[in-house]
Amino acid sequence: MNKLMVVCILGIVGTPLRQASAQEFAQAGQVVLGAERIMGVYSDHLTSKPSDGNNETMNTTSVALIGTAVALDDSGIAYPASTPRFAVDVFIVPGLSLGGSIIYFNRSGSTDTTLNSLGTSTTTTHDSPTSATFIFAPRLGYAAQLSPLFAIWPRAGITYAHYKRTSQNTDATEDTVSVDFTDVTAEVMATILPVPHVALLIGPYLDIPLGGGSKTVTASVESTNHPSIKYLSVGLTTGLAAYF
Repeated sequence: MNKLMVVCILGIVGTPLRQASAQEFAQAGQVVLGAERIMGVYSDHLTSKPSDGNNETMNTTSVALIGTAVALDDSGIAYPASTPRFAVDVFIVPGLSLGGSIIYFNRSGSTDTTLNSLGTSTTTTHDSPTSATFIFAPRLGYAAQLSPLFAIWPRAGITYAHYKRTSQNTDATEDTVSVDFTDVTAEVMATILPVPHVALLIGPYLDIPLGGGSKTVTASVESTNHPSIKYLSVGLTTGLAAYF
């Protein structure tokens, strides 16, 4: 009798544990919230072609633990492929996902310079350049769970990136540089499911340029030279997600 009770108790306790360990991924109605591009290896190639026909290509390879400090130019804006971002995907039917990732940030500030002369202190404040970044990447995907702990999740979509940097001149005019470009993005994410509702994503990605351009305004006068911009990136990246 005691043995029978022990077996029943173990069965009751073990049932939810077995159900939890068998939690299925990519089911209809599941929502996946993720932090993406947080670690990886990135090979970036940015080509600018001014109106005079001369090409300039910047080639960069970086290894990042949390994002990357590699900049698009001297503005300090990071390359889009290695910019960490927030993502949402919804499985509209089993396996088929619709979603994307997005990020926006704006940075501004000022510098105070204090000069001491003959016992008198004079402080001058200068506004630092203001920079803004917006990245939006809608996508479709299809996930196949190959085991209770592993799934493969290929995804493809469009990535749009916009950057703007504005600085103030002493005569109250502004200098502005803005860059926009669009890529086709494809990635194949190996999805590791260590515990229920948690997924570790790791896999290769490829950003293929569709086109873009830049515009420069100096002292509030727009330049007639509008270089075309192409951005190509390939690498390996990781992310972390929760699914419900």
